[in-house]
Amino acid sequence: MRKSSKSLLRTYLGDGPCEAVWNGTIQRGERTSLEAVVMFSDLRGFTALSDSSSESDVFNALDGYFEVVVQSVEENGGDVLKFMGDGILSIFPIGAAAERPQQCQQAALAAQGILSGLAKLNDQRGGEGKPPLDIGIGINVGQVSYGNIGSPGRLDFTVLGGAVNIASRIEGMTKSMGHRVLATQAIAEAAPEFFAACGSHEVRGIVDPIELFNLSEPALKQDAPTG
Repeated sequence: MRKSSKSLLRTYLGDGPCEAVWNGTIQRGERTSLEAVVMFSDLRGFTALSDSSSESDVFNALDGYFEVVVQSVEENGGDVLKFMGDGILSIFPIGAAAERPQQCQQAALAAQGILSGLAKLNDQRGGEGKPPLDIGIGINVGQVSYGNIGSPGRLDFTVLGGAVNIASRIEGMTKSMGHRVLATQAIAEAAPEFFAACGSHEVRGIVDPIELFNLSEPALKQDAPTG
């Protein structure tokens, strides 16, 4: 029964939150401050897809997209914290300062894996006469608060903080800037082989412009969706 209960927790919460809850972190306000790479991913054109497709087709599209993202994040050492409609919040925890470059690189590899997986999914969808899916991804690194929020009777395990907000904001800029993956300077400096500079940009809610970087062009060309 204990094994089954833990497996159920992991299925719904993900590895990190599962371990925390299993070990007793179940009170509102219990949290840990840690450094982590934060990744937001979001389907582009989901509203149009929902309006033009059957309920079954929408759920099938979401399931395929979620599977691609979760598989790539977990294969590269990350943890998917939550699904938010068609959005996904993932983190790559940094246990020590020496791990920072590696976790930034793992997040970049996860992003490349997502693009590659999405291209394969779109090949399959094209063969079934379904429209291709596209995605936006924002990646940042910094201090986050990791733990429980909510009401006494209904808790959610999540991450909060400025680093999370910036990752979310730059994900929202991917479409207008013409790149599917954007990252902050801190990510690009730790994983320079993956990213190319795309200038200083105003980010909503941030006082000063920040330097943004897109996933290197060879990866984008190789993994571009078809159809």
